[in-house]
Amino acid sequence: MKSITLLFLSAITTLSVFAQNITNTVTIQVNGSRNRQVVVDGRTYSLTDYSNASNTTSNVVNDPITITDLPVGQHTLQVLRNSQNNSSRRNGTTTSFNLRTGYNLLITVNGDGSVQLKESRNRGNRRNNMRSPMTDANFTVLLQNVKRQWNTGSKVTLLASTFANTANYFTTQQVIQLIQTVRGESGRLQLAKSSYRSIVDPVNFSQVSNLLTSQAGRNELAAYVSSYNANNNNNNNPVYNNNGSQNSNQYRSQMSDANFNILVQDIQKQWLPGAKMSGLTNAFANTNNYFSTYQAKQLIQLISDEPNRLQLAKASYRTIVDPANFTQIYEVLNTQASRNELAAYINSYNNNSSYNNNNSTYNNNNSNNQYRSAMSDVDYNALVQQVESQWLPGAKMTALTSIFANTSYYFTTLQAKQLINYVSDENNRLQLAKSSYRNIVDPGNFSQVYDLLTSQASRDELTAYVNSVR
Repeated sequence: MKSITLLFLSAITTLSVFAQNITNTVTIQVNGSRNRQVVVDGRTYSLTDYSNASNTTSNVVNDPITITDLPVGQHTLQVLRNSQNNSSRRNGTTTSFNLRTGYNLLITVNGDGSVQLKESRNRGNRRNNMRSPMTDANFTVLLQNVKRQWNTGSKVTLLASTFANTANYFTTQQVIQLIQTVRGESGRLQLAKSSYRSIVDPVNFSQVSNLLTSQAGRNELAAYVSSYNANNNNNNNPVYNNNGSQNSNQYRSQMSDANFNILVQDIQKQWLPGAKMSGLTNAFANTNNYFSTYQAKQLIQLISDEPNRLQLAKASYRTIVDPANFTQIYEVLNTQASRNELAAYINSYNNNSSYNNNNSTYNNNNSNNQYRSAMSDVDYNALVQQVESQWLPGAKMTALTSIFANTSYYFTTLQAKQLINYVSDENNRLQLAKSSYRNIVDPGNFSQVYDLLTSQASRDELTAYVNSVR
């Protein structure tokens, strides 16, 4: 009987510890020098200015306040503000917010006193066996400790030790904030490498490379990540898994900054459009050349003629090391017809070669694998006029529902987003977002539609719907 009691108490204790680890975090970001204190359910939190990039009182950014012990339910937030001449304190904004189970909440109080709420689901990462990133409270303490170090060497030492600690895990955004405190390419590169082990969202890790100023540094980081994944059987990071037609798992480095600048200068020296076109065609045809989407876009923009740009965009695709970003190339094309032709080429290229970069942007899961063309600019503009001619919200909703129900119509995400934007009601937008998904030719960009939904509940419902029809 005693052993059963001990077992029961042990189970209760385990569940209690587990429950304590599942916390809902409220982060309050207050901007503006007139905001001095925050009161949550009667508890007062003082504000400390740490950044004022534009030297104006409205742009002062204060250290965020992180609260992890609030229970689920309704709470009250009050911001105490100074008067404009800072001579006296008066009550500022008062608002209520609801904390839901399984959700974190970011509250932003702007310099003018307006308040914005943003929910985010509090979930682990399945790829990393539910490894949770450092809590906001602990991260804030860590970041402050790093900032207190006066010289770069001390900061690098502290961060290197932090990343080496196998008990620590971070989101990509947390790592970026930490590495940004260090000046110097070599120190940042060293820390970027050592941080990768601790990342819980590796699909976002490419953002860390933006902290490096040289292409050589970015290439070295990409090579390190590729080697790390290969040696640890960790192949879930598509950013650095750019398998080429050789069907190898080796990382293909984009052209270095130095060589790329030389190439650009060589093309710019050509006065005749035909000579420029010839030089660019040869550059993309050279099997030793690989480019980032950004580099390819810069090269194509050296030509102004639309057919030539389309031809170069097609030729460049073989050389791209980051095909997930290739949709940015479409911005150099002026007509929907050209963009449709480029998309058809990419779809055909991926189907007919072993160059499979998991580019879901043009994989619409069609059983016949045929390319579906987005509506032409002319036809799309006619639909827009049809919707705009309806004066009543209900009539607009009826027209849009009918449009998305038409099985002959296909849209880019941008087109669908523009159409949905004609209604303002959240429920109607959610309904149209769901019905539009079947018509989308670039589902890899569909997440942009989520910007039209103001509540996390609506975004979650749309996500569940999309997952159910894929």
